[in-house]
Amino acid sequence: MISYYPPNSAVGSTPGSINTLYYNSCSYADVIPQFSGKLGIIKWHSLGGATDFHSLQLDIQHLINNTDHILILSNEEFWPTLPESRLRCRMVLDLLKDHSYSIIYHCGAHDRVKQLGVHSTWQPWFCRGPADVHNYQYCPSDYDFACLLGRRTAMRDKIAPVLSEYNCLLNYAGRDHTTIGPHELLGSYNNDSYVNGMHTQIEFTGEHPLLKEGDPTDIGFMSPLEVYEQSVMDLVVETFPRSIDNDELSVLLTEKTGKSIAHGRLFRTLGHSGYLGEFIRCGLEPLPIWRSDHDVGTQQDCWNSFIADVNEYHGNDFEMLYDECADQIEYNKNIYWHLVSNYPNQIHKHFESI
Repeated sequence: MISYYPPNSAVGSTPGSINTLYYNSCSYADVIPQFSGKLGIIKWHSLGGATDFHSLQLDIQHLINNTDHILILSNEEFWPTLPESRLRCRMVLDLLKDHSYSIIYHCGAHDRVKQLGVHSTWQPWFCRGPADVHNYQYCPSDYDFACLLGRRTAMRDKIAPVLSEYNCLLNYAGRDHTTIGPHELLGSYNNDSYVNGMHTQIEFTGEHPLLKEGDPTDIGFMSPLEVYEQSVMDLVVETFPRSIDNDELSVLLTEKTGKSIAHGRLFRTLGHSGYLGEFIRCGLEPLPIWRSDHDVGTQQDCWNSFIADVNEYHGNDFEMLYDECADQIEYNKNIYWHLVSNYPNQIHKHFESI
C-alpha cells in the first residue's frame, strides 16, 4: 500500500507504482517499490506551497502514523531558498526523526543529506526526463552562440544584456515574449512565470529508445532545430542559484545542461560553485576549452570566469574547437544516455535497500 503526499503526486501510470519524472505517465520510468509494508511518499518540493503550517504538521503526522516507511522524494533543490519553505522542511524532518524514512534527491546537497544519517539515492536532475534524439553536426552559422532563457529571473535579467553584445542568438521568452520555431516556446510564458503552470507540456512524436508516441514531455527536452541551424555553441544559464548573491547553493544539472550533452553541442554554462563537481560526479568529462576556475569562488567569480571564456570563444575557429572537444562530446553523450536509460533501475534499487 502506498500513500502519497500531496495526494496523487508521483503516482505512476502502473497500479502500485511511483514515477519521479516531469510527467508521471511515461510508463518506462514507473517503479513498483519492493517494499512489503505501508509506504508513504512525500513530494518534497511541494511542501513550500502546501497548506498552512499547522495543517501540514497534522498531515505529515497522520502519514507517519499510518506508514512503516516514508520516502522523501526531492525533485528540485533539497534545501529550499525561501525562509518559510525552510521552516516547513525543518518541521517535517523533525517529525520524521523517530520514524523510518529515506531520501531520493537530484541536487548537490550531498553533505546536508548525509548528515541526516538515513539511506539516500542521488541521481542528476536531467535524468528525470530524456532529451529527444538528435546528433548535431558542426557547420558554419550566422551566430557564434545561442542562449535560450525561459522564465524571468534576476540572474537572467543580468546576463541577457551582456550576451546581446556578442554574436549570440538570444531568446528571452519570460521578459521579451520572444519565440523561435514552432514548438520551442509555444508562447506559454508571461513576464514572470508560465501561463500554463510550471512547465510547458507537449506530447512526444517521433522515434525514441525510451519514449513512445504520445508520451507527455516538456519542450525543454526537445532539440531546438531552428536554433541549432543558426548557431554553433550553446551558452547555458542554469536555473540555480535563484538569487544572484546567494553563495549557499544547491547545484542542479537540469535539462539545460543535459540537452546540450545529448545533442552533441559545444556549450559553456554560467556555472556556480560546485557545478563542475556535480558534472564529474555524473561520470562526465569537462570540455578542455573550459577554464579551470569555471565554478570556483563566489557567484561573481563564476560570472567573471564565464565572461572570460565567452570573450575567448567569440569569433574563434569553432570547427577547431569541435575537433578539440570531439572525444569528450562523444563520451559525454554516451554517459548521458546510459544515465537516463538506467534512471528507473537506480530508483528501483533504492527500495531494495530500505
